[in-house]
Amino acid sequence: MGGVRKSGCLGILPLLCACGMATPAAAGRPWSVEAYFGPSTYKFIGAVFESGRYQASGAMLGIAGDGRLFYVGEGVSIAAEAEITEYGFGHLNTTFAFGLGFQAQNPFGLSHSRISIYTGPSYSLDPPHIAIGYGGVVYPAARVKFLNYVTLEYARALSDTSPWDGVIKVYHRSGAFGLYSSHDDDGLSVGLGVKYRF
Repeated sequence: MGGVRKSGCLGILPLLCACGMATPAAAGRPWSVEAYFGPSTYKFIGAVFESGRYQASGAMLGIAGDGRLFYVGEGVSIAAEAEITEYGFGHLNTTFAFGLGFQAQNPFGLSHSRISIYTGPSYSLDPPHIAIGYGGVVYPAARVKFLNYVTLEYARALSDTSPWDGVIKVYHRSGAFGLYSSHDDDGLSVGLGVKYRF
């Protein structure tokens, strides 16, 4: 177990390159920035779903930027996201993440809405010291700095013509079934926030 040690800031470079290659194939505002805040937990994501108990251990503030890279069709675009998070009210930690994924405009007939999902590498400056596993067992965490991250987001415009959205976002870091680590799961955060599209 272990991760490749590199600077977390390197994740920002691919996003800057992607900005230059993006095409305005989809209608609307292709870029956005957002801030969100909510409770976080060291509990394994599988253990949260199995037990139905979140067991918050702190809180997290996230700042993110995303953009559509190219349009696939049926309201779906390939997109990229870069994100910085700060954990507090518990173990202090900062993470950097860069991911690729999909944005779906007005999914399931929900007007003025967007669902996005991203995944990619993330880097933690000071990983948590403990993890909460199945059965609520607390044990020392593997503390791997490079892990995979996944975000799932629902955004809805605050009005028909507003560039501002209200967002609900889930952020999760783990070893990605052994791709980065076979033993590490840094839990997840659920937050509410606002997004500005431009």
